[in-house]
Amino acid sequence: MRILQWLLVSAVLPWHIARAVEGGLEAPDRATKLSRGSDGQKDLPSHSFWTSDDEPVPPITNVLDSSSGNATRNFVSATLHSHMVLQRDRKVILWGYSKKGAIVTTSLFDDDDSEETVAKARLILSTTADGDDGLWRQTLPPHAASLKASRIQIKSTTGQTQTLENVLFGDVYLCGGQSNMQFALPGNTNGTEEANKGNAYSHIRITTIGDRTSSSTPLPDLQTVDHQWSKADNHTLYGGGIFGHFSSVCWFFAKEVADALGNKVPIGLISNNWGGTKIEQWLPKGNLYNAMINPYMVGPMAVTGFTWYQGESNAGSTESSKAYSHQFPEMIQAWRDGFKQPDAYFGFVQLSTWCPPTPEAVPLLRQSQMAALKLNNVGYSTNADMGAGCNIHPPPKQFCGYRLGKSALAIQYGHPIHWKSPSYSKAKSTVDRKHKKKPKGKPSVVVQFQDISSSGLYLLKTPYNAQVKDFSCKGKPAGTCAGAAVLLNGKGWVDASISIKSNTTVTLTASTGDSRKDSIVATSYGWGSVPMMTIYDKATDLPVLPWNEKI
Repeated sequence: MRILQWLLVSAVLPWHIARAVEGGLEAPDRATKLSRGSDGQKDLPSHSFWTSDDEPVPPITNVLDSSSGNATRNFVSATLHSHMVLQRDRKVILWGYSKKGAIVTTSLFDDDDSEETVAKARLILSTTADGDDGLWRQTLPPHAASLKASRIQIKSTTGQTQTLENVLFGDVYLCGGQSNMQFALPGNTNGTEEANKGNAYSHIRITTIGDRTSSSTPLPDLQTVDHQWSKADNHTLYGGGIFGHFSSVCWFFAKEVADALGNKVPIGLISNNWGGTKIEQWLPKGNLYNAMINPYMVGPMAVTGFTWYQGESNAGSTESSKAYSHQFPEMIQAWRDGFKQPDAYFGFVQLSTWCPPTPEAVPLLRQSQMAALKLNNVGYSTNADMGAGCNIHPPPKQFCGYRLGKSALAIQYGHPIHWKSPSYSKAKSTVDRKHKKKPKGKPSVVVQFQDISSSGLYLLKTPYNAQVKDFSCKGKPAGTCAGAAVLLNGKGWVDASISIKSNTTVTLTASTGDSRKDSIVATSYGWGSVPMMTIYDKATDLPVLPWNEKI
């Protein structure tokens, strides 16, 4: 049963780092295996690192209303462009706007065939622009994944024409959220090296939607596109600055998926983000949903799924953090409904670290994010253990991106991957089995976990969040740094040490108290805005997720 708000404020909160490990199985620091990489951030502008959830929001240059008629309607939807990826293995809709009653003809050619004649076309289809606003839709039959490019010629009887060149069929993902999803390789740890690796992935295609348009009503088409569809390479991945041409998280996610698929399936990635935004703006009737998501639903575009990194702006209070547990599943369902894909994969990143004025709202938001798991085909990766102290934009996005990719491989592609982080299952106070009484000593409790690999657990000597340069827990408000703690009945929260009990359990031992007199009524681990996480799965190197639970 979840700890209620009264429990968070009724006693001394467990916000101190847990004391040294006492006994049990202890693994060496795996900094080599889980290297955060070299710190390439020294020369970045200081504005790239906000220390709270009060990050700047890009200015809105276009405030539109579709009913006013000032929204652009393109002959071929601005969501579609040369060098893109269209979804494989299902019917695909192309769409746009012409004159009502016009006949629109779509011809499909091999891209390496320069002759555009009826005889050379692999497919010719026609449709009528029968919408009141001239909307036309054309459905292509399913195509298998292929690295062989196609060219799509679209013509209207009005004389309008457009050609989509170098189009591949593969899997398409839309990556949404706020600035941590927008965060690009120029700000990423080892960003130049990672961008150069992109030269080997020309079958991954990327586009970034502009974050300068808002609307009070659903728009018929995209009004701003920052970076059109293009092949991934060191230039397209690295251009545009820290919040530039393409999302680091989205890229690492796709790279993990592409590699596991043998790099035989093209991947199309849509980076669709706006820094500093709240989830309300991405829900139906929200101004960003109207301007940046609805244009894809006009077709709708066929996709494999979605990834999401957002929530910092909703963690301004404990109330807003709790509300997220309802809003987030609602958003997922709305997006799936709008794209007419009720079972589409949806993966999200559990929030990382920063130091807001209300620290206790951050772990509550992380907990609320997990409410999305009640829906089918939802995956996640945690970034809570790989933060950058009070910097709300942790530079090493590889960890959460690759972890998220593994969840998609398991959920969407059926790969036998253990992708879930271990999580709290239950806890029980220790008892002398022979005499059925509590042993003499400090109070302790055995905590059992779920979603652990058969290899069991190990303890990290120093949490990665404690290894962040120029960050210290000293002087931070209560609720910032958090290790393990237990709640003693009538005495409040105290720090606890951690020892490995078995492959699926650990023992938390209170730093003070008498087991014959003091009862543990709740346990907590990593329940702060900067969690000090030390319990990991041996096989996957995934951390045990933070918890705050009654016994």
